Amino acid sequence: MAHTASGLRYFEVQHPLLSARIFEQGAQLVQFQSVGKPPMLWVSEAEPFKPGAAIRGGIPVCWPWFGPDPQGIGPAHGLARTQTWQLYLAQQTDSSVCLGFRFQITESSMAGLGAELVFELSDRLRLTLITHNRSEKRLTFSSALHSYFPVGDIRQALLSGAAGRQYTDSLSSAQSTESEQQLVFDQEVDRIYYGSSPWQLCSPTLCLNIESEGSGSTVVWNPWIEKSARLSHFNPDDYLRMLCVETANCGADSRLLEPGQQHVMAVEYSYLPLANSP
Repeated sequence: MAHTASGLRYFEVQHPLLSARIFEQGAQLVQFQSVGKPPMLWVSEAEPFKPGAAIRGGIPVCWPWFGPDPQGIGPAHGLARTQTWQLYLAQQTDSSVCLGFRFQITESSMAGLGAELVFELSDRLRLTLITHNRSEKRLTFSSALHSYFPVGDIRQALLSGAAGRQYTDSLSSAQSTESEQQLVFDQEVDRIYYGSSPWQLCSPTLCLNIESEGSGSTVVWNPWIEKSARLSHFNPDDYLRMLCVETANCGADSRLLEPGQQHVMAVEYSYLPLANSP
């Protein structure tokens, strides 16, 4: 295990077919790349990697709530991003690496809720988030795998898979049905799209297919110009270089767990050829 100058510890994965970096804080994957392929994840160059502060980039785990705390007490996007997760699984084969982390809430009204996050690293990337209710009461939770992708120039990025989906615009609280076959980006976007069909992201630097299980919602987010100037750990022009397409259980897709129940949400990201590839 290595650590940053500020003391944040991380696991460096070096395999003949891939490389990755996962921080112990938040079980947060910040780097993943298959051999011969472009980097899959984006992290702001302004990120200081400070202990106890959420990391801006990679795949933050928003859990056990997405957005503001429903009770108005805890931090935005839940407790998991800034807490230390325990490594409980590490396996390697000739073609893949598998790592598993767990986190348990022991205090607050969500006590008894636990999470496991399993990373399957190969020629593609798969994450499985398992939420357990080990308490004696019903608990409602929401979550998101807040993936940041490098797009080179957001104005040249295209996102397919939204057509026909109902969505909530978080900027206006309006609800609508998407009519566009491909989403283009020329202003701030913050939407929850409902449905479970695949997405395809194509940009100058990265093209991906995104497929999920156990998720009925996807958050599409880019802060654009004005909000970028206010965000922490974010350069004013970083909005040009990233797009978040977040596999989620949030909004109307939040989940209720009875005592002893669990819910499994998974996502697989697989490389597609770049648009300008021969």
